Order: sequence, then structure tokens, then C-alpha cells
Amino acid sequence: MAMPLAEDRGPVLWKAFLWSAFWSAILTALARWLIDENNPCFQVLNDEAWIRTITGLIWFWLLLFLFFDSNRNRLILLGCSVIFGAVSVPNVLHSRIAAGESAAVGYIRNLAWEVEAYRKQHPEEGYPKNLPTITPSSQAVRAEKLYEIVYKTVHSNPGGPADRYLIQETPRWRQCGFIRGFAVSEDGLIHYAVEMRPATVSDPAIL
Repeated sequence: MAMPLAEDRGPVLWKAFLWSAFWSAILTALARWLIDENNPCFQVLNDEAWIRTITGLIWFWLLLFLFFDSNRNRLILLGCSVIFGAVSVPNVLHSRIAAGESAAVGYIRNLAWEVEAYRKQHPEEGYPKNLPTITPSSQAVRAEKLYEIVYKTVHSNPGGPADRYLIQETPRWRQCGFIRGFAVSEDGLIHYAVEMRPATVSDPAIL
């Protein structure tokens, strides 16, 4: 029986590729639905650009898995993926949590600068009654998504200006790895707490 010529395999390969691309798209949509339904931390830890990247990688992996015509190649792909995932996933999760905490620290520091600037401009009033509005940024959006922010002022002398303040950031998603809460007061030091409570000025400060 004559073997098919190389040029005769072209339409067959294209058909196999299109079939694999179609079913990998269906399976990717199903995988994303299962992840979103069962793992809320996926949306919390990752921004939209990163989620699109992960979705694209899932689709490409499934495309290769379905397109390969031998179980040996599929097992090699699966084995390499398991090893890569075991090594990289913990590091990726740690980096996403670290990025979220970094955004929270940067945001609370900016808030402290803003309320201090307000006090200098309004010495008779002191610190503002409400937190000033900061120009929207990715840092602010991420911090407000991950942390509940509370602002308080204190009048040491009744009828006098507000001469003390406290800003607290408490994690909304401790189950996703965000454990540390942050706080800052008029001394400008940022304090942190790992217990399930808001941080205070009695907690250790970030050096």
C-alpha cells in the first residue's frame, strides 16, 4: 500500500489543526468558567491583562495537546507542564501577593502625604474630615480592591483643629494570601499587623 506523499498531508494537518483549535477554545471557556466559579482568588490575584495571558496559555496548551497525534508526545507535554507548574506557580502566587501588598503600602503612603499637605494648607481646620481624592491609578484601584480603608481623625482640644489621624488598610481577601494589614498616623510611619484585626500604631513599623 502506497504511503501518502508529504504534500497530501497538508489538508489533513490543516483539518486537524482547525479541529484542535475549535475544541481547545471550547475547553478553555469551560476551564475559565470552572476557575471563576470555584476559585474567587483567581480574579483577586490577577489583573485583566494577566488573566487574558493565562487564558491564552491555557488555549495554546490544549491546542498542542489535542493536535499531537501520539500519546507519547502528549505525555511529554503533560510531564513538562506538571514540572513547570510545580516550580513556577508558588513563585507566581507569592509575587502577586507581594505586588498587592506593595500597592497597598504605596497607596497608604500617598494618602498620608495628602492629608499632611491638607493640614499645612488649612492649619485652623487641621487634618481633613474625609480622605482627599487622589488621581486614579492602577495602584489605587488595586489597593482599594484588596483592602478596606478606614480613616479617623482626633481633636486633642475640643473645638481645636484635628491634630491626629489614623488610616488603616485591612485585607478583604485573607483567604487569598493577603494577611498583613497596614496603618499610618501623623508620625508618617507605616505599621503592619498579621493578626485578623486592623493594624494600629502599636504594631511594628515597616523599616
